[in-house]
Amino acid sequence: MNVQTRIGRGALRKIRNFVLAFVGLALAPALPPLVFGSPWAHGAISPIDEVMSTRFYGQPRQISYTDERRLKSFADKAPIDCPAQDSRTAVLVVAGQSNAANSGGQKYVSRHGAEIANFFDGRCYFAQSPLLGSSGEWGDHWTLLANDLLDRRLFDKVVIAPVAVSGSAISQWARGNLKELLRTTIEGVQKRYKVTAFIWYQGETDFMLGTPEQQYRTDLKAVLNALRTSDDRTPVYLAMASRCGNSSLGWSPDNAVSRAQRSVVDPARNIFIGLDADAVLTGLDRYDDCHLSASGMEKAASHWADALSAGR
Repeated sequence: MNVQTRIGRGALRKIRNFVLAFVGLALAPALPPLVFGSPWAHGAISPIDEVMSTRFYGQPRQISYTDERRLKSFADKAPIDCPAQDSRTAVLVVAGQSNAANSGGQKYVSRHGAEIANFFDGRCYFAQSPLLGSSGEWGDHWTLLANDLLDRRLFDKVVIAPVAVSGSAISQWARGNLKELLRTTIEGVQKRYKVTAFIWYQGETDFMLGTPEQQYRTDLKAVLNALRTSDDRTPVYLAMASRCGNSSLGWSPDNAVSRAQRSVVDPARNIFIGLDADAVLTGLDRYDDCHLSASGMEKAASHWADALSAGR
């Protein structure tokens, strides 16, 4: 008598369905990076490893947010000693909306140990996606950028200070609820470090909102003034970014937001294009026609590194 005869085919089907449901439940959080990610090169973290640890080894999911929805604590992120700054240390303040935050389809980790730090609220943490200080719980490409900068030997240490909020409009940063956050974040970094570069990645929300060109330009200039004082020569690197799943809204490269962004670029004032996301990133580089997949993150990080290298 075989097994099917003893316990019945119906019972076997129930056991099979239970096993499949259990496996599906365990792997569900990993599906976006599994589908849209790439092999785990460049210091990437396997989502399978992450799910196995949280589902099967009982690691607590310790997550909290600030009032602005920025990630305040996450799992086992423990403070480390902040790197001392010298001429070979990059200190990057990264601001903007979701593509500057933790919305990427792949997670990354420092390949250079504590030489790459995530600075948040006066403390440093080992750099690993997601970064504290930005919204979201998925991947960031700033850790990947830092890996690239050290791999190229442009710097020996990198400190990343993120302040990015998904879905935020330029008006919120220029004259709204995020204006004070930007100011206090920069001041907090400057108490310990001299900022070596500001990175601004924002614009997709304003295309969808239909923000007029002149209004966006005015608000962006206000943000630039907030990033640095009039006598400050700290370079600012801008993303040309207006595309986010908005083909139905008639998106084209020549739009009000992109024209306003390009109009403020001024190398004489150390304001540069760091990444032309609208031109460089294809549909394959965006897992939902908006946010960056692993290939998009790798392209973006490489372009940011090229820009920072040119500014050295």
